[in-house]
Amino acid sequence: MKHENAQQYRTASAHQTTWGMALVRSLALTGEEHVLDLGCGDGRVTDAIAAEVPFGSVIGVDISPAQIAAANKRVRENCTFRCMDLKSISWVGSFDIIVSNASLHWVDGHEELLSRVYRALRPGGRVFLNFAAEGNSANFIEAVKEAMRDPAYAPYFSDFRWPWYMPSRDEYAPIAARVPFSDITVASEDAEAAFPNANAIESWIDMPSIIPFVHRVPPDRRVYFRNDVARGVLMRTRQNDGRYRERFRRIAVYARK
Repeated sequence: MKHENAQQYRTASAHQTTWGMALVRSLALTGEEHVLDLGCGDGRVTDAIAAEVPFGSVIGVDISPAQIAAANKRVRENCTFRCMDLKSISWVGSFDIIVSNASLHWVDGHEELLSRVYRALRPGGRVFLNFAAEGNSANFIEAVKEAMRDPAYAPYFSDFRWPWYMPSRDEYAPIAARVPFSDITVASEDAEAAFPNANAIESWIDMPSIIPFVHRVPPDRRVYFRNDVARGVLMRTRQNDGRYRERFRRIAVYARK
């Protein structure tokens, strides 16, 4: 499950957009590339890429209809958006560059995904992927696991499937190495986001982090579960200056076909 309220997500994901714009700058685009953006969300990063390839094109794909609806409000002739499961991409030799920012931890089966990415690239094409790694959002995860163990909520999580795949670099590198890229680097990165106040970090909690969990709880108990998680996160992340800090760990994959 991914975020469904695009406007709320836009407000809560400023740090992810910052990472995405840094990724765009790292692409060293010439202006003629054909680019695929996996997990494009509301299209902000996709649109920024499109602006840099006026003689090329960009396709953004995302599984969320709400996000694609928001993305389609962006009007740029060389940029299109499609609602689809990332694991079903079937292009062959179509793209010079494939990117993904802060999305692929929502997808399992990464060896198959990377194989599809490989097939979608033109010879010499490049891959830039960045997604959550082991230890990401540790304060939030500790708080939500604590709430899930609470007897008031535990029965609703007896068969719960964890929504994210967040590997360590050492776990992921052998998976990526099984795909026949001519050159590949798997690196780990640490980042930190500072939220100016409680409202800001609670907005991040609400969209999209808590969605897969709160939907397991009956509607009449969801607000209580959400508030318990929020209290746990606020307690763990509050700084002496009144701000709130969460640590983000990332996997960065750079590859060439």
